[in-house]
Amino acid sequence: TDLNMGNEEDLLSDTLNENQPFQAESQSSEVDMEEYNRLHGTPEFHFQRGLVLYTINKYEDGIREFDTVISISTKLGSAYINRGKGRIKLNDYQNALRDFEKAIELDKSDSTAYLHLGLTHYQLNNMQGAIEANTELIRLAPKSSA
Repeated sequence: TDLNMGNEEDLLSDTLNENQPFQAESQSSEVDMEEYNRLHGTPEFHFQRGLVLYTINKYEDGIREFDTVISISTKLGSAYINRGKGRIKLNDYQNALRDFEKAIELDKSDSTAYLHLGLTHYQLNNMQGAIEANTELIRLAPKSSA
Protein backbone atom coordinates (compact mmCIF):
# COMPACT_ATOMS: atom_id res chain seq x y z
CA THR A 1 0.00 0.00 0.00
CA ASP A 2 1.35 3.40 -1.00
CA LEU A 3 1.37 5.71 2.02
CA ASN A 4 2.69 8.80 0.27
CA MET A 5 1.55 12.05 1.92
CA GLY A 6 0.57 13.75 -1.32
CA ASN A 7 -0.44 17.39 -1.21
CA GLU A 8 -0.15 18.48 2.43
CA GLU A 9 -2.53 21.44 2.08
CA ASP A 10 -5.26 19.22 0.64
CA LEU A 11 -4.73 16.72 3.43
CA LEU A 12 -4.98 19.45 6.03
CA SER A 13 -8.24 20.76 4.68
CA ASP A 14 -9.74 17.32 4.16
CA THR A 15 -8.58 15.54 7.29
CA LEU A 16 -8.30 18.01 10.14
CA ASN A 17 -11.94 19.05 9.98
CA GLU A 18 -13.40 15.65 10.79
CA ASN A 19 -16.25 17.13 12.83
CA GLN A 20 -17.40 19.34 9.98
CA PRO A 21 -19.43 17.96 7.07
CA PHE A 22 -17.38 16.88 4.10
CA GLN A 23 -17.81 19.35 1.24
CA ALA A 24 -17.45 17.76 -2.16
CA GLU A 25 -16.24 20.06 -4.93
CA SER A 26 -17.62 18.07 -7.85
CA GLN A 27 -21.14 17.62 -9.18
CA SER A 28 -21.23 14.02 -7.93
CA SER A 29 -21.30 14.85 -4.23
CA GLU A 30 -23.04 11.58 -3.33
CA VAL A 31 -20.26 9.56 -4.94
CA ASP A 32 -17.57 11.75 -3.33
CA MET A 33 -19.22 11.34 0.08
CA GLU A 34 -19.36 7.57 -0.37
CA GLU A 35 -15.66 7.54 -1.28
CA TYR A 36 -14.79 9.69 1.74
CA ASN A 37 -16.75 7.40 4.06
CA ARG A 38 -15.19 4.30 2.50
CA LEU A 39 -11.67 5.66 3.00
CA HIS A 40 -12.34 7.06 6.48
CA GLY A 41 -11.92 3.69 8.20
CA THR A 42 -8.79 2.59 6.36
CA PRO A 43 -5.30 2.44 7.82
CA GLU A 44 -4.10 4.66 4.97
CA PHE A 45 -6.54 7.42 5.93
CA HIS A 46 -5.45 7.44 9.58
CA PHE A 47 -1.77 7.07 8.61
CA GLN A 48 -1.97 10.16 6.43
CA ARG A 49 -3.79 12.10 9.15
CA GLY A 50 -1.10 11.06 11.63
CA LEU A 51 1.66 12.31 9.33
CA VAL A 52 -0.08 15.65 8.81
CA LEU A 53 -0.72 16.11 12.52
CA TYR A 54 2.92 15.30 13.30
CA THR A 55 4.02 17.83 10.66
CA ILE A 56 2.01 20.60 12.34
CA ASN A 57 3.27 19.64 15.82
CA LYS A 58 0.02 18.07 17.03
CA TYR A 59 1.86 15.06 18.40
CA GLU A 60 -0.81 13.71 20.76
CA ASP A 61 -3.42 13.79 17.99
CA GLY A 62 -0.96 12.18 15.58
CA ILE A 63 -0.22 9.42 18.08
CA ARG A 64 -3.95 8.71 18.35
CA GLU A 65 -4.13 8.37 14.57
CA PHE A 66 -1.23 5.90 14.58
CA ASP A 67 -2.95 4.04 17.45
CA THR A 68 -5.93 3.66 15.12
CA VAL A 69 -3.71 2.45 12.27
CA ILE A 70 -2.13 -0.13 14.57
CA SER A 71 -5.53 -1.30 15.84
CA ILE A 72 -6.59 -1.91 12.22
CA SER A 73 -3.28 -3.25 10.90
CA THR A 74 -0.88 -4.56 13.56
CA LYS A 75 1.80 -5.50 11.00
CA LEU A 76 2.54 -2.00 9.67
CA GLY A 77 5.97 -1.18 11.05
CA SER A 78 5.94 2.38 9.74
CA ALA A 79 2.94 3.13 11.99
CA TYR A 80 4.98 2.07 15.02
CA ILE A 81 7.93 4.17 13.86
CA ASN A 82 5.83 7.28 13.35
CA ARG A 83 4.00 6.80 16.65
CA GLY A 84 7.38 6.44 18.33
CA LYS A 85 8.62 9.66 16.71
CA GLY A 86 5.59 11.47 18.14
CA ARG A 87 6.26 9.99 21.55
CA ILE A 88 9.85 11.25 21.41
CA LYS A 89 8.52 14.76 20.79
CA LEU A 90 6.47 14.37 23.98
CA ASN A 91 9.51 13.00 25.89
CA ASP A 92 7.79 9.61 26.27
CA TYR A 93 11.00 7.72 25.60
CA GLN A 94 10.06 4.36 27.15
CA ASN A 95 6.98 3.97 24.96
CA ALA A 96 8.95 5.24 21.96
CA LEU A 97 11.51 2.48 22.59
CA ARG A 98 8.73 -0.11 22.60
CA ASP A 99 7.40 1.24 19.30
CA PHE A 100 10.80 1.12 17.59
CA GLU A 101 11.46 -2.36 18.98
CA LYS A 102 8.07 -3.54 17.65
CA ALA A 103 8.86 -2.06 14.23
CA ILE A 104 12.16 -3.97 14.23
CA GLU A 105 10.37 -7.14 15.32
CA LEU A 106 8.12 -6.75 12.25
CA ASP A 107 10.99 -5.92 9.87
CA LYS A 108 14.55 -6.51 11.03
CA SER A 109 15.88 -4.75 7.93
CA ASP A 110 14.16 -1.38 8.62
CA SER A 111 17.09 0.99 9.09
CA THR A 112 14.76 3.86 10.06
CA ALA A 113 13.61 1.92 13.11
CA TYR A 114 17.23 1.36 14.18
CA LEU A 115 18.02 5.06 13.66
CA HIS A 116 15.23 6.16 15.98
CA LEU A 117 15.90 3.35 18.43
CA GLY A 118 19.51 4.55 18.73
CA LEU A 119 18.46 8.17 19.19
CA THR A 120 15.97 7.17 21.88
CA HIS A 121 18.55 5.10 23.75
CA TYR A 122 20.86 8.11 23.58
CA GLN A 123 18.15 10.38 25.04
CA LEU A 124 17.77 7.88 27.89
CA ASN A 125 21.55 7.98 28.43
CA ASN A 126 21.78 4.30 27.51
CA MET A 127 24.96 4.51 25.46
CA GLN A 128 25.29 0.74 25.05
CA GLY A 129 21.79 0.54 23.52
CA ALA A 130 22.57 3.53 21.29
CA ILE A 131 25.81 1.93 20.09
CA GLU A 132 24.09 -1.40 19.37
CA ALA A 133 21.25 0.22 17.42
CA ASN A 134 23.64 2.42 15.45
CA THR A 135 25.93 -0.51 14.70
CA GLU A 136 22.96 -2.33 13.18
CA LEU A 137 21.95 0.84 11.32
CA ILE A 138 25.43 1.08 9.77
CA ARG A 139 25.32 -2.59 8.83
CA LEU A 140 21.92 -2.15 7.11
CA ALA A 141 22.52 1.21 5.44
CA PRO A 142 26.26 1.91 5.24
CA LYS A 143 25.97 4.61 2.56
CA SER A 144 23.33 6.61 4.44
CA SER A 145 25.33 6.43 7.69
CA ALA A 146 28.36 8.31 6.36
